[in-house]
Amino acid sequence: MDNTCHILLAEDDESNQLLLEKILSKEGYSITVVNNGQEAIDELEKCHYDICILDMQMPILSGIDALKTYKNIHPQEHVSFIMLSADESKDTVKQCLDAGADMYLVKPVTRQKLTEAINLVLGEKGTSVVEDETNDNEKDAHIEISRLKSIHDQTFMDEFIGIFETSADKLLNTLSLSLENDIDIFKQTAHSIKGLSGNIGATRLRELTSLAENINAEEYAASSKSHYENISKELLKVRSELAKHSSENQPERN
Repeated sequence: MDNTCHILLAEDDESNQLLLEKILSKEGYSITVVNNGQEAIDELEKCHYDICILDMQMPILSGIDALKTYKNIHPQEHVSFIMLSADESKDTVKQCLDAGADMYLVKPVTRQKLTEAINLVLGEKGTSVVEDETNDNEKDAHIEISRLKSIHDQTFMDEFIGIFETSADKLLNTLSLSLENDIDIFKQTAHSIKGLSGNIGATRLRELTSLAENINAEEYAASSKSHYENISKELLKVRSELAKHSSENQPERN
């Protein structure tokens, strides 16, 4: 009999996919990764999973819409759902839990937070929210790399840095193109960069993107360019710090 916990992860960002898959596989879980909510529904129709982890914001079909759709089609099926989001608002949390999520995790997701949530769900200890963990001593750092380095795998680190660089380039370009002409894309992209920043403890970048994603229409017209410039400058510093942890910049061992 197979006692392995089978987990379906639906996440559109490659760096988040890599990090979460690495964390989960190290805990001994069987992991399948898909890129959006529709793919999650399709996969759930084909195979049995004990837990489905859904990112809140994904293209094609969002995490919460995927959750609602699956619950509507299969009201009697028991799959535990964990929702991930960088959105900390009580309204969003309530919306997800009311839709049927068993757990709501605020990004960035650490190994401890994720395993705690899975254990709670598997133990059927009730609906819960696992809060963000912020270390006040790290507030002034461009990045806090410990959650990545704790995996103790330089190959993983190099792959993560490469994917982070590619994602950052795409998102910054999208943010630039949305200046002064598309507030929805601007705010969505700022939110995506916020999620990206959480994985490496980029506290200042997270603060800047949080400000950008919450501006109103009047503020957007007046200050979207300023927000973009601040995010761009901080992201450059973050990337410079992150690059120091690649194998190319590690001291050679005799």
